[in-house]
Amino acid sequence: MEDTGDSVGPRVLAVLDDTAGSEALIEWSSALAHALQRPLALVYVESAPALAAAVLPFTQVLAHAGAQWAPFGAEEVERGYRVHAARRAPSAPVVGVSDDGSPAGERCLRVARQLAQALNGRLLRAPVAPQLVPEEARRQLDAVRADLLVLPAAWARAQRLANARRPVLLVT
Repeated sequence: MEDTGDSVGPRVLAVLDDTAGSEALIEWSSALAHALQRPLALVYVESAPALAAAVLPFTQVLAHAGAQWAPFGAEEVERGYRVHAARRAPSAPVVGVSDDGSPAGERCLRVARQLAQALNGRLLRAPVAPQLVPEEARRQLDAVRADLLVLPAAWARAQRLANARRPVLLVT
């Protein structure tokens, strides 16, 4: 999602939680930010299952022996991510994009094309009739075999995103 909320200018904003898809989200967001030449902002959102586990009577926070906790620096996160990425087998993701011919759809197509190129992936255009309401269009897009969907931000609602079957990139 592109965010224009501060003096830095437009940036790529990635919102992630503790699910397995977060690794791919960071990779895709980094590639997109690099391709668009924009800063990347990561926001971590605690998942509902993790919050439920935190309030259980037997849950404990284990302190690090003899050291104070400190947040990771940007260099530490980047170094750790690069080491992890080097261990992974390379794979070419499929980037699916809604193609309804609207101005928002054209922006999505442009961003999806840049992302697919940056990831050495494949672009899959999903034709969606312009007269479809977002819910019907989303059902059509659920059938698309893609690793990531690129959609207009206007299609986003919390319930839709919570039930998404794959990561979604929202384009403003």
